Amino acid sequence: MYRYLLGIGSNIEPALHVPRILSALAALAGRVDVSRTISTLPVKIERGGTFLNLCASVVLPDTPAAFKIRLNALEVALGRDRTDPGRTSKDRVADIDILACLPFEARSLTAEQLPDESYLRPLLFELAAYLGLELPGTVPTLPPGVQLPGTQAIGKTATSLRLDAEGLLTVEPQKQASQTSDAPAALVTGGAIRLGRALALALAARGFDIALHYRSSAKAAVATAEEIRALGRRCALFACDLTRAADIPELLAQVQRSFPRLELLVNSASSYTQESIAETRLETFDRELATNLRAPFFLLQAFAAVVERGQVVNILDNKIAYNQFPYAAYLLAKKALAELTKMAALEFAPRIRVHGVAPGVVLPASSRSDEYVAWRIEGIPLKMQGSGQHIAQAMLACLDNPFLTGQIIAVDGGESLEGVGRNASEFDPSKI
Repeated sequence: MYRYLLGIGSNIEPALHVPRILSALAALAGRVDVSRTISTLPVKIERGGTFLNLCASVVLPDTPAAFKIRLNALEVALGRDRTDPGRTSKDRVADIDILACLPFEARSLTAEQLPDESYLRPLLFELAAYLGLELPGTVPTLPPGVQLPGTQAIGKTATSLRLDAEGLLTVEPQKQASQTSDAPAALVTGGAIRLGRALALALAARGFDIALHYRSSAKAAVATAEEIRALGRRCALFACDLTRAADIPELLAQVQRSFPRLELLVNSASSYTQESIAETRLETFDRELATNLRAPFFLLQAFAAVVERGQVVNILDNKIAYNQFPYAAYLLAKKALAELTKMAALEFAPRIRVHGVAPGVVLPASSRSDEYVAWRIEGIPLKMQGSGQHIAQAMLACLDNPFLTGQIIAVDGGESLEGVGRNASEFDPSKI
């Protein structure tokens, strides 16, 4: 996936054609993020009609060459003549330029990627702030002679646009959160899917801006970020392979620069492999400990280095109450993470409170059958399956209680009280 930053302009009935351009882009990408609109006088144009200009962002899988072909076709469809040798001095019904193409996980632009046009740079900085992207240097001001149009439906601040059911361009509701947000921010690792997504959405609903980490789930991360922004909160995406521990300090530095009010770290990213001690391969052991223990350890360390006060929530597993050797490396890592939770709560008190939440049967893997889930539920005292919302409620309860730190809360319907616990390695569907 690529993020394309575009410069858009028109000086032939621009109030009509600029929304047409944006509608076409929204139909192509599903959503288009836009800056405010400005009026500029033309340069080297024959008739000299006033231009409307703005910057826009779309996310697509198209390569730059393929996307450029699409844009040229769009300009022609809107009435631009691209065959005239003298077209560079003609008025433009539609003028769409690619300012920059970034891998979707990229969070910043270099100085070389900024547009030459001085009137576009303030718009690009404004749009980048809305998207949580970093641009080099200070925010430029509009040059003399540039003004905001008197009345434009497109708006005067950065926002997001979609097509409604009738094909009309509409502003997404509650999309006005900006880089100047005074809200606290949370970094949620593994926040694109499953439990991490549920926790990120719960925090956004509580009023947190979200730094959403993912490793490979780029498409899901985009969708989750849209849901968070629909709640009126800022969300920026950060791609990182957390098994590369040396990259973690830079990740936290990037997050803190984008979200100066970073106050919460949720260690939700996890890997899960079923292998007994006898079966455990070296690569399994290294991966499970790197993801489930080493990464949270150094994330917590880096978090403590960049925040004045805050909280950490480590997502564990109710299996830490058992000794289920079929999950040897995974469970050893989670047990150690539980001990890290207590140790860190002591070291960083009172500046940082540290909590552990240990889910039970909440979001079984897609490979688990209905019969398996029913069998697991039968072993739960409350005879029910949990949900991501139940885990989120426990997390929020930890955050809300100022006299709580270093505690492990099992959210499992009482399953861990049984002392043994059921697991997939023991499941025999023939006995049901």
